[in-house]
Parts: sequence; structure tokens; C-alpha cells
Amino acid sequence: MNKLFITFILLIVNIICYSQVDETDSYKTEEVFRLNFLNPGVEYEMPTGTYSTFSAGLGVGYGGSYPDLSDKESSGLIYMIAPFLDLQHKWYYNLEKRLSKNKSISNNSGNFISARFLTRGHSS
Repeated sequence: MNKLFITFILLIVNIICYSQVDETDSYKTEEVFRLNFLNPGVEYEMPTGTYSTFSAGLGVGYGGSYPDLSDKESSGLIYMIAPFLDLQHKWYYNLEKRLSKNKSISNNSGNFISARFLTRGHSS
């Protein structure tokens, strides 16, 4: 049941996502506001140039693991829920080459190189 639910959510998120570029003569990036459901949070992406964007995301992250298996005294699952901040700058490339090969860039953000800063707060 869980696999079916996760697959359904991923499918819905994939359908909702749209491209960062416009398939016209001016290949420019666009402003995008996203709501994330799997890793609860919000993200805003704004253009900083014709082929670049800056995005800022804020939300609540979660994670879990088993303790060190060599330690005989520890048992159970270790988990964490903590707020996070995600800052990212993307430089898109290869858009003209995709179009010259008659490939669509609609619903495809294209190739990019990124610099990212991701930090999280104290867990609760």
C-alpha cells in the first residue's frame, strides 16, 4: 500500500512540474513557486539572467537510520525532524543544441550546472 501511495504522489508531482524555459526564440528562464509535499516546504525560483536562476527553499526535513550495529547496547531506530534552508543558483546550458536536434524543451528544465547551499536547524 505504501509503495502504491508513494508512486501515486511521485506521478502527481511529475505531472504538475513545468519547465523553467520557454520554447520560443527568447530562451529565458521564468519565475516559479513550488509547494513540496514529500519533503514539506516551499520554494521560489527567480531568473537572474537569460540562462540562470536562483532558488530559495524553506521547509521541514526528516530522516532516519539504525544506530551503529557494532554497539550491542543501542537498539531501535534513530530519527530526526528539522527545519531546512536550501539556496541554489543554476546555470542552464545546451538549450539551443536540443532545439537544433528538434528535441522539445517543453516540460524539461534542460541541463544545468548548480552551486547549492543546504543547511538544517536543530532537530526536535
